[in-house]
Amino acid sequence: MRFALLLICVQALAALPPLPGEALTTQATRNTPYTALLRQIFPDIEPDDDDRSTGIATSAIAVRELGEQATPEALENASFTVQSVRLIDSTDTRALLSFAADISDDVPARVLTFFDITAAPKLLDVAIVRLFPDDAGSCGPTLRLGATTPAYVCEAFHHNSSQGYQSTRVLFLRNDRIEEIVRVDTLNCNCGNGSDFEQSITLADKPDPGRAFRKLVIRVELKQARRAPRFYTAEYRWDPQRKQFVTTSNELLQLAAFNEKNY
Repeated sequence: MRFALLLICVQALAALPPLPGEALTTQATRNTPYTALLRQIFPDIEPDDDDRSTGIATSAIAVRELGEQATPEALENASFTVQSVRLIDSTDTRALLSFAADISDDVPARVLTFFDITAAPKLLDVAIVRLFPDDAGSCGPTLRLGATTPAYVCEAFHHNSSQGYQSTRVLFLRNDRIEEIVRVDTLNCNCGNGSDFEQSITLADKPDPGRAFRKLVIRVELKQARRAPRFYTAEYRWDPQRKQFVTTSNELLQLAAFNEKNY
């Protein structure tokens, strides 16, 4: 198990408030406020009287965890807080909404919702993008896999007295469903005794002639005291038979093993 997942499982962290979002009464798409979209996930959501950018609800539809096969049952007679609501991408026919909500536990997690807005908005997919317990993170369309296919990068950070963690998940939309291409966890350490190290991640999309999508190129630089920098690189290319992005590189597995040893 990767170090970030172990961190999530074994540390009890106090959640910080998510980044500020739009007021829920703001128009998200044409003639449609955020509340109208959110009620397709939280049927009784209402803006908080003291903070119109926060919503309160007592029920929610079933929401899957990204990367998990099982879908939990719809939740009732509970209390949900929805924050950090933003429209992160839209066209004349679709809209992708991002927010933070405590759907499956007591701390906010990033949630992405995909809508068809050709006529009356229709929910197509919703998924929890789990990052760190104390940082619900943020998502944005920072890469492009094709003329009409963005890639969405979700990032979150965690720090303690000597270490800094970054979790990066790259997603895209296919067949009206939110899918993940890859997750990469990086680590910095102020370890002392000359063993400090830093990691930085670079993402890029590049042409891939003959393929349905551009390829995703990931590069992580590892800087260690008294050593030359080391680079971990992987190219993710669309496999038409497997219907997913795949890589032949094992370098990110090597990076994960390094971080597992040093976290």
